[in-house]
Formats: sequence, C-alpha cells, structure tokens
Amino acid sequence: ADGRAAPFAPLSTPLWNHAAVAVESVPSYKVFVFGGQKAMLSYSNALSVLDTGRMYWTSTQVVGTPPGAREDCSLAYDSKTCNALLFGGWAQGWLGDLWLLNVAGVVGPPYAVTSVLPVTGPITGNTPIQLSGLNFSDGEILVKFTDGKREAVVAGTFVSASRVSCCTPSFEKFGALDVNLRVAIGGEGYTVNKCAFSFYVNTRAIKCTAFGPALLRKRAVVGTEVVLVLQAKDSAGKNRSSGGDALQVRLSGPNLGSVA
Repeated sequence: ADGRAAPFAPLSTPLWNHAAVAVESVPSYKVFVFGGQKAMLSYSNALSVLDTGRMYWTSTQVVGTPPGAREDCSLAYDSKTCNALLFGGWAQGWLGDLWLLNVAGVVGPPYAVTSVLPVTGPITGNTPIQLSGLNFSDGEILVKFTDGKREAVVAGTFVSASRVSCCTPSFEKFGALDVNLRVAIGGEGYTVNKCAFSFYVNTRAIKCTAFGPALLRKRAVVGTEVVLVLQAKDSAGKNRSSGGDALQVRLSGPNLGSVA
C-alpha cells in the first residue's frame, strides 16, 4: 500500500525455468509454482504455493500420480472449476501431456472468515457468536465447528458483507475441546482459513475452591482490605481456563449480619 516491495520468501530449493500462476484467493492471492531446474539437467516436479499475505511458502501433497519432473511447461488456472492445468515442457525432450489439478482446497471460496467473538462458550451450546470476515453474502450460510475428527454444523445468519452471526452447537457428546470454525455460503466450499473457538464445561460451585485472609476466622481490622482468591472448577474438578462466570459472594460479620 505504501509502494514499497514486500519482503520475498525464498523457496527451499532454488529453481529456474519453472512455471508459475497467481490465483485470486481471499484474503490474499496464492502463487502456484511447478517444475523447473534445480541443478544442471536435474528437473523438479514439486508443487509449491506462496501465500502472498503472509509471504510464506508451503509444499502441497498431491493426491494421485503427479506429473513427471520437467522445465518450461505451461501452467494456467480455470477460476470456474478451481483447476490448475499443466501442459508439456522439456525433460531431455519435448513433452505433450496435459495434467489437471483441482486446487479448491488451497484457494478456497471467494469469501473468508477472520475472527470470532466471543472465543469461548459452554459445551451446552446456544452461545451467540459473531464471525468477522470478507465478502460474505446473503444466502444459505453454514458454520462448521470441528477439531479435525468431530464436527457439528449450525445455520448462520447474514448480517453484512463482513459479519455473520450464529449460535454455537451442543458439544456435550464430544466434551470440552478446542475447535476451528469455517464458513460455507450458497453451497460453495468451506473457507480455507479458519478461526479458533474453545468449548468448556460449566463451572460447578461445589467443586470450586477459595483461599486467602478474607476467609480466616480471626476478625480482620475494620477498614482494612482483605483478599479472597477463588479458583473456578468444572464438574470434573478441573480448573477453568476461561472466565465470564457470574459469581455471588456472601459476607458476614458482627455488625453486618449476612450480606450478598
């Protein structure tokens, strides 16, 4: 934005005579690089992807038989099918083969999710949350909560091009887990990018512990401040790692009676 060149992230292996194509993705373009020479008469068939937002390279794992190593091939992208098309090249002889690779799982749909508030909620679900993102549109919106093995999907509500709301699902059958949230709109795929959310078990008052001078039986001097430390615990006796609980503290003394 300021006209200065972005710092370039080098590939793990130097290449020349390779093929590259830039593909629009949200929130930032992806650059796909295939093939090339990595040493004299030594060709590559590796596919690397540059995230231009983070300026970070990743090596993708291709499902199926990959093209053979080569240089000077042609690489194009079809935005309607999310397919990268690779043709020909040179490997001690000219090649005339055509290869197709679907990169929808890397590029993602034309919208993205960037953050969620709040970032925690009870496993009982029904916590209202707001998801922020880019290029949201009105239509059928699905929000998926998953840890990679278990998942739950709820309907979302369009608020604006940068905001979607929903209520969290019950995770009681799965337990307290850290999950990722992804969004799908209008039957398109889920976002490649994600945001984190944590389910917790509700605090159980009988399991909580408290300590500090405020609990000593010896009377404190009037007008002095005393400290009470309360450790919230869930029904399994584990320390709660997130806050937000409503607490009720009852005070008693010779001149107070009982005060909540």
